[in-house]
Formats: sequence, C-alpha cells, structure tokens
Amino acid sequence: MVDYPLYAKVQEANKIRAAKNINIFLLYQLIVDIDDKGTNLLYILMNPSRADSIQCDDAVKDILEFTKNNLLENGFIKRVKTVVIVNLFPFYETKPDHLHEVIAELKQNLKDDKYLKLMKKNMEIIKKNIKEADYIVLGWGDLPKKVNAWEHREITSEILQAINDEGNKNAFVFDFENGESITKSLNPCYPAFNRKLTGLNSCKIVSVNMVKL
Repeated sequence: MVDYPLYAKVQEANKIRAAKNINIFLLYQLIVDIDDKGTNLLYILMNPSRADSIQCDDAVKDILEFTKNNLLENGFIKRVKTVVIVNLFPFYETKPDHLHEVIAELKQNLKDDKYLKLMKKNMEIIKKNIKEADYIVLGWGDLPKKVNAWEHREITSEILQAINDEGNKNAFVFDFENGESITKSLNPCYPAFNRKLTGLNSCKIVSVNMVKL
C-alpha cells in the first residue's frame, strides 16, 4: 500500500464485505478529485487490488499521476477534475490469477443468487458512470486465469454496448512505450506496473465485444 498523491482527494471508496459470513471485500467505484475544476474521466479495469479510502495501491497511483501529469499533452483530453475507477469484477484480489478463487468461493457460499445481485449492482454503477463521464478509458486486459470466459464476455459486451448506446463517446485505450494498446485477444491492455504509460489512443467499438484503434 502507498499513500495517495497530495493533490488527490478521495470522494468515495466504500470497501465493504461481500457477505457477513465471507471474508471477501468489494469496491464498486473509486472516485477521486485531482483538480478543482474540469472534466470527468472514467477508467474501466478488471478488479480492485488494494486501494480504499485511506491508502492507495501502485496501479491506482500510477493512473492518477498519469492523468494529472500527462494527459493534457495529447491535446484531446481537457483538464480532468474527477477520476472514477470501476471494474468488471468488484472483488478485491491483488493477484489476477487468483480472482477465479474469489469468484468460486462467492458462488459456492452465497445463497439466493446474491452473487448475481452483486454483479448486477456493479453493472448498474458502471453504466451510470458511463452516462456521466466526459471521457472513458478501457483497460481491463485479457481474461484472468480460470475465470469463466463466457461470463467475462457477457460483462465486457454489456459495457461496450452501453458505451455504444451513449454514442460511442470519447472512448480510449492506454498507449504504452512498446506501442501496444490492444491485446492479441482484442482486449484493451491493462496498465501493469512493468509497462510505461505514454498516452491514450482513441478507439472505436466495432461490435459488442471488440475495440479497434
């Protein structure tokens, strides 16, 4: 864990327990102000790692610093006031390859379709943020190990359709030093710590499950 940058003011980061009898926590949205005025920028990633209302994690800190210090250089993002981060899956897990274990435990132990209710609420929050965002950056990366591919495809397709419904507005993917923005599986690249972020690339949603530069 690391401290939030001094300029960052956390508006919302409600870390809550997924269920009373399960030691799994979730975060539906992280909302951080990084300036006193400007636009709203939405990042859609895979799942929360560690960041909460008190402390940050390396990935979130890199995104905030990238947004604060670099985005104005590309000329198509206006001054950003608020950064919102949402995720395909709202469940905390630092290692993506272990996310399937978290999902499996929830599905096994929750009754009355509560897992589906948690995911439905997460999608509702994602869609609300899509409507309110001035700019949207897709960065969930490829399917984590052993996560159900059909479930992942359903989630990403619903998100892309929601962006399309809003007129395919101002959608971007990360650009890295190696020139990669979209994976071989046609997912938007995740801003991993071992990749140097250099900017954003405008993208188009060419179907309900595909992005294209």
